[in-house]
Amino acid sequence: MLLNQRRCWAKRLQQDHVSPPPVGGGETLNQASLPASTIVYNDAAIQIKDKLGVLYLRQKFSDNPMQWIPLSCDGTPIRSKRGDFKTTKTSYSIDSKTNIILITDQNLMQSAEYVWIINGKTGEFLGQIFHRLASQ
Repeated sequence: MLLNQRRCWAKRLQQDHVSPPPVGGGETLNQASLPASTIVYNDAAIQIKDKLGVLYLRQKFSDNPMQWIPLSCDGTPIRSKRGDFKTTKTSYSIDSKTNIILITDQNLMQSAEYVWIINGKTGEFLGQIFHRLASQ
């Protein structure tokens, strides 16, 4: 396990041909502006969607459950296309003061897993934990 604080992911995963919409502080979208066909992850508490190549997060049990928050790292939107990586799991803190969300991003071909640490209020990437998965 390796903790990479304030470090986004590999440079190749930041590069994409799609120009994402600008992400400003506190920019959010309501559910009607994101088509249902773009859901990339859904569980009982969290939904993650792709809009124009950028990931957005919704907490179903938050004060504003219809609010979509763009995920970003150092002010740059987190791309939905990240090579062979896929979101496979989320968890979140119960404490409304910290509102930390953990997003597990896996690449089974490379036996690699990153657990992103995300600020649930702003969508900002705070760090990540790397795990080498057991070979299948």
